Amino acid sequence: MGALRRARRDPVCDHGRRDDLPAWVFADGVGFAGEDLEVLPGPQSSIEVASFIGVLASVPILLWAGSLWARLHRAGDSQYRLALIAVLGLLLGGAGNFTQTATTAAVALEVKNVAPTQAKFFFVLGSGFASAGAIGLAVLVLATSMAVFRYGAFPKWVGWIGVLDGILFLIAGYSIATTGDAIGTFGFASFIVWAIWLLITSIIMFRAKDADAIGSESAAVPQGEAVRS
Repeated sequence: MGALRRARRDPVCDHGRRDDLPAWVFADGVGFAGEDLEVLPGPQSSIEVASFIGVLASVPILLWAGSLWARLHRAGDSQYRLALIAVLGLLLGGAGNFTQTATTAAVALEVKNVAPTQAKFFFVLGSGFASAGAIGLAVLVLATSMAVFRYGAFPKWVGWIGVLDGILFLIAGYSIATTGDAIGTFGFASFIVWAIWLLITSIIMFRAKDADAIGSESAAVPQGEAVRS
């Protein structure tokens, strides 16, 4: 019976199958053109929670962007050219991610009132926004890598990680033109590498601030002794 149910075609949109969409879209009896479907368990709440966490993650990332801007300038980007390109890429990536998150969360929240064909449309639309975000993040990591190789803003191996991640993001950006699983794999890999890259750059910038603080305290001690003498 399960196989027969999957094989049914959508009478509303004859070129689509039910398994084109996540199982949770058909939860709570939502079906094709009034078709009576059995209730399937689904992770709507997980999508809603993940969307909220994704929005909250923008706060530390924006703080990280400020530190990156300052570090690139101190490294030698006196015109703020690469720093501006990197931050604009981050903003484009954030806009694409926020729009995709909002679209997916809206479908999850209103799944009872959304037909399967409409749900599929919004998922594809969200993927298009995510593709634009992937291009923006590619600009971010590649601009930072240029600053690494040109000014030594980070160790060179960090720059090569950025180059690899930028290539993965550019490939993942092709998802705007296809729904193939292979491109989705590149998208997943690019975000994993980006998370590692973010962590590495954050640690390097944090340790540099500690070193600067220790250096300023050490410089203040001889000056204080000179005043007393």
